Amino acid sequence: MHNVLVTSEEPVRVEFEQFYRAEFEGQVRRCFLLTNSKELANDIVHDAMVDVYRRWSGLDRPAAYLNTAVINRCRDWARRNKVAERAAPRIATDDVSWDTSATDGIILDQALATLPFNQRAALVLRFYAGLNVDEIATALQCRSGSVGPWIHRGLAALQKELS
Repeated sequence: MHNVLVTSEEPVRVEFEQFYRAEFEGQVRRCFLLTNSKELANDIVHDAMVDVYRRWSGLDRPAAYLNTAVINRCRDWARRNKVAERAAPRIATDDVSWDTSATDGIILDQALATLPFNQRAALVLRFYAGLNVDEIATALQCRSGSVGPWIHRGLAALQKELS
């Protein structure tokens, strides 16, 4: 019989792998809705996951930390790419692995891309991720009172854009 040596890192690795599998795809989709780039979304989420792993043992709420890390990276990207932010991007359906082949999904993605970052992020986190106002405020690092107006203005702009 062989003795199997289990390191103290093994339970952490297994726990993190479960977290990664549970969170990665949803975070990439949210990130895609904020950046309109599948490759960039994968890169951003992967880098944020690396940060979560490094801090894993000290995190009480790793999902909340991951949300904030992803949102901050998306915000940084949006700041660096103001020109792209203003342009209504063309989304290629063959570049997307999830089901956005429906015309309505593409139109909604394009309409979302026209919104200012905070409005778009608040809408994605509220209606796609299902976060409440306080969780959105935590992810966006703002006061809870800012979230409601962003959602309201974003919905009004989407309604105008889509009508």
